Amino acid sequence: MIDGNTRLLGVIGDPIRHSLSPIMHNFILDYFGLNYCYHSFHIVPEKLKEAIRSFKLLDFVGINVTLPHKQAIIPLLDDVAPDARKLKAVNTVIFQNGRVIGYNTDCSGFLSSLSLIKGSLRNQKAVVLGAGGSTRAVIYALIQIGVNEIMIYNRSLENAERLVRYIREAMDFSEIYARQLSDYRIFESIQKAKILINATSVGMAPYTETCPLPESIIFPEGILVYDLIYNPVETKLLKMANFQGVRTMSGLDMLVLQGVESLKIWTGKNIDVSKILSNIKKLLLQR
Repeated sequence: MIDGNTRLLGVIGDPIRHSLSPIMHNFILDYFGLNYCYHSFHIVPEKLKEAIRSFKLLDFVGINVTLPHKQAIIPLLDDVAPDARKLKAVNTVIFQNGRVIGYNTDCSGFLSSLSLIKGSLRNQKAVVLGAGGSTRAVIYALIQIGVNEIMIYNRSLENAERLVRYIREAMDFSEIYARQLSDYRIFESIQKAKILINATSVGMAPYTETCPLPESIIFPEGILVYDLIYNPVETKLLKMANFQGVRTMSGLDMLVLQGVESLKIWTGKNIDVSKILSNIKKLLLQR
């Protein structure tokens, strides 16, 4: 129940109406009896600086940050945690003692979602679609898992090449390459990969009939097709992969697990959702 002691949390993005974060966070907060309220806020890029000032003024505890603000928010922060600084992307902000501090929980959330199979990805090849903020976290996690080659395919080759240069320098990983999404060699790369990750927004609601790959794509046996999109849970890309009988994952697990890491930062509590993870996912699937 909301009362005079309820603390404020939220998520910002453009767009944001599709977000399942308020449903998820408020369910977890209620389950653990934590007196917080989590809401979504549609913030356009030109209003980002003003929004951060307003959240601070209104005594918010923290906010999540989603597209397109994960990188743009960094100059507006007083400090950035080491992982977020390395990734140059922030998805969690805490307002603490008059300071605004940024974190990144995407990497830990992604790693946790792969906990049961990450051993099978060691010394394997990965293909990543997209070169945005989430891509950095995914690549950082893949390097920690021990993949031996990463191919990035992106609509803008220039942006992908810029990301590759950064990864090679900041993360000391040389076996990473950039190509344009329209490059025909993507078919060959996917055939050699053990995991394919869509880190673009193509296929996200309300544009659910779009797909980052052509319908003629053939997935090799044994590949994991992982779409970071969670709304819808089954994107067109995942429908194509499921039809061919290969293993798939949606962004729902990553959403929940990175969200829990954010809650730990904001509340200072060691929140363990392992016993209610299936309940959270069932709740989100109903929306």
